[in-house]
Amino acid sequence: MDTIEALKTEIEEKEVELVQLRARLVEAEKLDVGNDRDGVEGEWKWPLEERDYQRYSRQMIVPNFGLQGQLNIKHAKVLLVGAGGLGCPAAAYLAGAGVGTLGLVDGDAVEVSNLHRQVAHSTSRVGMMKVDSAVTYLKGLNPTITYHAHATHLTPQNAEEIVSQYDLVLDCTDHPTSRYLISDICVLLSKPLVSASAFQTSGQLIVLNNPPGKGPCYRCVFPKPPPPESVVGCGEGGIIGPVVGVMGVLQALEAIKLLVRGDHLKSRAGDGEDVRQAGMLLFSAVGDVPFRTVRMRGKRKGCFACAGDDSALTLNELKTSMDYIQFCGVNQPVKLLQPEERISVAEYEQISRANKTHLLLDSLYGSS
Repeated sequence: MDTIEALKTEIEEKEVELVQLRARLVEAEKLDVGNDRDGVEGEWKWPLEERDYQRYSRQMIVPNFGLQGQLNIKHAKVLLVGAGGLGCPAAAYLAGAGVGTLGLVDGDAVEVSNLHRQVAHSTSRVGMMKVDSAVTYLKGLNPTITYHAHATHLTPQNAEEIVSQYDLVLDCTDHPTSRYLISDICVLLSKPLVSASAFQTSGQLIVLNNPPGKGPCYRCVFPKPPPPESVVGCGEGGIIGPVVGVMGVLQALEAIKLLVRGDHLKSRAGDGEDVRQAGMLLFSAVGDVPFRTVRMRGKRKGCFACAGDDSALTLNELKTSMDYIQFCGVNQPVKLLQPEERISVAEYEQISRANKTHLLLDSLYGSS
């Protein structure tokens, strides 16, 4: 028994020593800059810049991460659809980790009601497009990587053009219509997808289409959309800020795991390649057990999106004939006017009290 305990203690000591040696190696590589220019001014033979070793050394010394993991992250292009409660923390940690190119898609502007949970925005940037506000924040966090701001909503018409530029996609949206669209385009373009959602005090997360062509898609897990009357957004049902923050951070973690393993480099899984068991992570901020994992089935036979047969969805059909709003049976908020063209009840009260000449048009057709 004493021998077993002694061996365990020795292993722990060696593991600590190994971590220290890895850290010393990184420091030695940084100090050896002058000896590795090969006599050519400006030529740097190490795979990372000196600034990268300084910035990312703490994660590079983690076992199974290392230099290759950092290179995978550096050369990756990741797209976040949604720059809100999920997208803000996810983008922050991906930028911090050194993802080479980060793209953000969102057609909304920052509102005051966003600020309790959407941590990349600020009071001074209320009214700014969310993607521009987020990029402003992210550049302050890590100015060494590339950012692309797509100030638009993802639609069947622009999805291929935008998503095709990236290796990995994070679904940070809050509506069934966008979730089905994002999943479909990721299947068609062979992109792994990290999808999450949060509502009130709970959240869920799942990695889809991983590896591409073999893992289940969103339609495999949810063949039918939820009943329209059950779809309640954060504006109606509420959300606790740290809850959606937890889910966004977990999305970033799953993305980093995929990138370090190099899963995003596989355009489609080979026939002999192992497919990881899909699981859905469930989080409850008020439950006795905060985290649970539910095993999910694999690809669903006959899936409309990923079955791979003649009846499966095509890119042309997605662009020309897919109506996700009709499929989900629920209308998304209609924003026909720009913010400066709208008027609130309080603003109209001021106009009315000032006796300003005006014409009021009531567009609430059929309301009671």
